[in-house]
Amino acid sequence: MPAHGPLTYRQRDLEAAMRAAKRSGFAVRSIRIDRDGTIVIEAAEAAAADPAAPEPNEWDAVREKI
Repeated sequence: MPAHGPLTYRQRDLEAAMRAAKRSGFAVRSIRIDRDGTIVIEAAEAAAADPAAPEPNEWDAVREKI
């Protein structure tokens, strides 16, 4: 028997929540998983838009997956 009891979440649940936050444009600051399996993702402060930054490219998402 595990020392802390059975897990109430799965790794794929956490990964899906992180992907959803990233797709929404949030930078993940911290992640907390409560004993009941609740996953809480805290977003970092949004940085001010840099006018010198290049426009997003549709291939950026493909490159991140590699």
